Amino acid sequence: RKRLKTGTAGEGSGITAVMYMENPMSAAALSEESGSGTSWLVGGEGEENLADAAVVHRDLQTAPATARGIAQRMSQALDSAWLPASESDTKGRVVVITGAGLSGVPAKGSLLSALGLKDHVDGKNLVEEAQVTPKDYSHPNVVKGFCFMDFDEEEDEEDEEEDQDKAKVKATTTIMASE
Repeated sequence: RKRLKTGTAGEGSGITAVMYMENPMSAAALSEESGSGTSWLVGGEGEENLADAAVVHRDLQTAPATARGIAQRMSQALDSAWLPASESDTKGRVVVITGAGLSGVPAKGSLLSALGLKDHVDGKNLVEEAQVTPKDYSHPNVVKGFCFMDFDEEEDEEDEEEDQDKAKVKATTTIMASE
């Protein structure tokens, strides 16, 4: 039996952070499926998987109704588009994280816990290394979408599949901005 690791939204809040996804799996399995041929590693130099095999994410169907509805619309728009990642591309997926903060910017410790990341890997404290940066996707200058840099003036030559994936990202970003 796998344990469900949860984080707290803030000291004394009593709220736990939980991640929901379609086709739930362990955090380690997700990292291996999403990693660049191995798993999520510390800066590409580590050997140890950042994700905890004992953490199993919950099924999206059990997420709170409002969040589930938004996630389902986003997932339909994203439609398994391939997204740029550090050393390789990865299949896009939508997840819901609840309980990571009462308002404002989510608590990074709670986010990492909900993702199923370990506290320490390869001598690094992941919470201390993590950064959470708020983004406003409703801003008119957000043209390309949630995972592309809008300020890049130089455009790479793209094939038709990349153009379709960017259109899916833009459609998903529009939903994010409207909620």
